[in-house]
Amino acid sequence: MTEAVVEILLGSISVRLVPSLKAVETLSTDKGLGHLAERCRNLEFAAIKQVIVTGMGLTGNGAKELPELLYKAGLANLAPLCLDYLTILANGGQLPPTQAKTGE
Repeated sequence: MTEAVVEILLGSISVRLVPSLKAVETLSTDKGLGHLAERCRNLEFAAIKQVIVTGMGLTGNGAKELPELLYKAGLANLAPLCLDYLTILANGGQLPPTQAKTGE
């Protein structure tokens, strides 16, 4: 299996969502990754922001300017990338077998 990161372009800034145990523990504490994925599918700003902030490993003031960047990038553009990241987290930080074989 191939370890995977999700790359997102926020304006002129390229960021990487890196899978980790800490990220999966943080994102699954409320109602689980499935619930968070559903919220992302529904284009809920808070859910998309939570996934991206956690995937980037940001804390405190590190995420201060992020909301404006997320808004300008477009929730409809970011949601599928958040779903990809959540899928990778649910698969132990690896691409799902079908994506790993095709190189997607």
